[in-house]
Amino acid sequence: MAQSEGIAGVDSYVIYKVESTYNTAVTPDAVFGLITNFRSTVKNNMKAHRGFTGTSEGGRNIVKFTAGKLDVGCDVDFKVQDWSFMEYVMGSISGSDPYDYDETSKLPSITISNNIDNPGSSSTDQCETFSGSLINSAVIRTSVGEPVTCSLEIKSALETIGTSLDSNVSLSTNDVFSFIGGSIEIPDGSQLDNIIDSIEITITNNVEILYGTGSRLGQNGIVHGRDYSIKTTLKYLDNDLITKALGAVTPTDTGGPTENATVVLNFASGEKSLEMTFSGVPMEEFAQASEINNPITDDITLTAKSVSFSDDRDE
Repeated sequence: MAQSEGIAGVDSYVIYKVESTYNTAVTPDAVFGLITNFRSTVKNNMKAHRGFTGTSEGGRNIVKFTAGKLDVGCDVDFKVQDWSFMEYVMGSISGSDPYDYDETSKLPSITISNNIDNPGSSSTDQCETFSGSLINSAVIRTSVGEPVTCSLEIKSALETIGTSLDSNVSLSTNDVFSFIGGSIEIPDGSQLDNIIDSIEITITNNVEILYGTGSRLGQNGIVHGRDYSIKTTLKYLDNDLITKALGAVTPTDTGGPTENATVVLNFASGEKSLEMTFSGVPMEEFAQASEINNPITDDITLTAKSVSFSDDRDE
């Protein structure tokens, strides 16, 4: 009899919900967006033990294993239809859609479930539940005229497997967001004229799952310092960017790159929009690419001190 393999996104779905208490699982009831990829990971951190040779064991061979910390989590990629997930990246939310997402020192934890409705006639379903989940990083990518996508790397305290599926929920009816433009001020009040081709924003929370004696399971989760990175590709116009990267036409012993005033990025979906404004933005990396008969491009990577969010159509 032929097998009936499950097809991702046809026989499976992923949903989530914020937890009231860390690592106390709740029943998920929301979607991140139009999910295109999901990957779960289990790492046992096995410890190998060797000793002096015995009558049947060689000294170079492993004699015993000990299970280490249970390290679980998942990655999810999706097309952005709304930005509500940013509450669990930034830590706080206020106002109304498209909301303001404020920087806080503590992140809300979420429960995520990956549900596989097994199409096999005699097979059981799978509900993979991650509790105590914290978003370690969010990578937002887009280029002009293309949809905005997001990749989340998530660390969890616990993963359990069940055979009863969580009830699925309706997908959002919102349009997918697209990149409608951006500006970079160097150093202040003077926007670059370069054409911006693409943007990649990375917000890293540096999550650590805490473990204690007597258990290999995660007990709590904390976040360390937050990092922002913006990568962008622009069309070459002049020597301004490479000079800013070097800090001067001729770099000096104690000089460094200019701390740019702001990077402003605008995203739109129908009547909705979101503007991200990064402040205190020096250049981390610069690269220039020249391909025969094509425009010369400048690839830059910027770091930032902070970010704020607003609806740019209100301005």
